[in-house]
Amino acid sequence: MGFQSPNEAIGEKLTIGLSQDAWTIIGVVNNYNQMSVQNEVEPLLIGLNNGPSEFYAVRLSNSNYSEVLNEIKEQYESFYPRNPFEYFFLDEFYNRQYTDERKFSKVFLVFASLAIFIASL
Repeated sequence: MGFQSPNEAIGEKLTIGLSQDAWTIIGVVNNYNQMSVQNEVEPLLIGLNNGPSEFYAVRLSNSNYSEVLNEIKEQYESFYPRNPFEYFFLDEFYNRQYTDERKFSKVFLVFASLAIFIASL
């Protein structure tokens, strides 16, 4: 984006596409994989949405998840009584992304072992 350092970007205005709205940069984070590690790290804008959202992220530090989830469900249903309360754990979601890679690596290991065995005969 043309900034010499992350600190130089903070406080600057940013416009995106044809929009006339200007966003103020309030922070810069290190690069990280938002998608699978097979994809390259791409620029990412994280904005604040003051309206309803499709997802809400909650960090749980309590080991009693069921009690905390019940409280969250009660609060959610008080605000959105007609919408179902659905949740998932982010670590499980990310682990599912790599299920195919794990299966492929096992199949590859079997065939590589078989090839070495045949070659050694």
